[in-house]
Amino acid sequence: MLHIGDECAFALADVFESGDGLTAKWRELMIDEDRELLAPNGVTVIRGQAPLELLLKSTSIQLPVCHVYCRKMQNDMRGKFNAVSGRAEVVVECTVSGVAVEELTKQTSTAIAAITEMLAAQRGSWLAGAYYDGAWSVDVSPARLGGKQFLQSCRVAVALDIRKA
Repeated sequence: MLHIGDECAFALADVFESGDGLTAKWRELMIDEDRELLAPNGVTVIRGQAPLELLLKSTSIQLPVCHVYCRKMQNDMRGKFNAVSGRAEVVVECTVSGVAVEELTKQTSTAIAAITEMLAAQRGSWLAGAYYDGAWSVDVSPARLGGKQFLQSCRVAVALDIRKA
């Protein structure tokens, strides 16, 4: 059985993988000449706790890839009669690749815009006992060399209020 933090991460991954999910939003935000930068099958969404670097080396994943996982679960016991009442931090880590740093900047900006726009549409109750208020934070890592191309990652973190009896 998954704990509620992982359930929330998987629920968000389901939204990203839907027909009008992350790939559709990404394509909508890209200008015409940049659409070929997106892989033909779109954005790959991965769930779970395995580090993205390990997954990139051990499997054949096409970039861009978004890794959705629960980074932190905190039970503050704020609710007197709840078994769990606190916060869960769900992270969407998106990695893009390109032959030029300028290309990475465009793709990273598009990734952040697509993810945050989809999150804005998900305000409210995600699951029974999990509520998202709309706040998020973004961290962008510097570009690095990854094989024959450059890689860049961004992390979008959201905090959910958790109350479970």
